[in-house]
Amino acid sequence: MEFKRLLALFALALFLFGCSGVPLNPREKGVLWGGGLGAAGGALIGAATGSPGTGALIGGGAGALAGGLIGDYQMGQEVRSYRHARLARRHRGQYARRHRYDLVE
Repeated sequence: MEFKRLLALFALALFLFGCSGVPLNPREKGVLWGGGLGAAGGALIGAATGSPGTGALIGGGAGALAGGLIGDYQMGQEVRSYRHARLARRHRGQYARRHRYDLVE
């Protein structure tokens, strides 16, 4: 009984303090969403075959992996887009100075 109480207290502390702080990046969001959806889908499929716990574990792991890969791709796209925009601004300024144009934004 004492172990269950300690485990419940730990879960409550993790819930209260683990969700505060900086916002999640796309990779972390992908892992979270993928793991949750995969666990739910795995539990449904596992319930049909007679072992929902095993289905939830397998589905959660596979979903977290897939979500992490998708989130990592999205995060890379954001970084590339930012770098491209920064490079375009720099080149626009160099062109304007070379040809004596005024930069108006």
